Amino acid sequence: MLAAQAAGIPVSICGEMAAEPATALVLVGLGVRELSMSPAAIPHVKAALRGASAAHLQEVAEACLGLRTAGEIEARLREELADALAARPVFQGE
Repeated sequence: MLAAQAAGIPVSICGEMAAEPATALVLVGLGVRELSMSPAAIPHVKAALRGASAAHLQEVAEACLGLRTAGEIEARLREELADALAARPVFQGE
């Protein structure tokens, strides 16, 4: 990500990782600005990302990079996702 950003090259993620709301949070925090996914996943990912600032997601990503196990990262992302979805339900009149 750092090399791509330094060179002005945008990074996109396509597939299941982009379609998972919890991993979308950390991907955006790492600097990914384009996510491609199946249409069915879009409302869920939008709901997770909608209320979060890029700065907050960067903090989340940095915190995840400092964790030691995949289980710790998963737990942190689950907490972030729960907070994001509690603030903005998935289908809010859309």
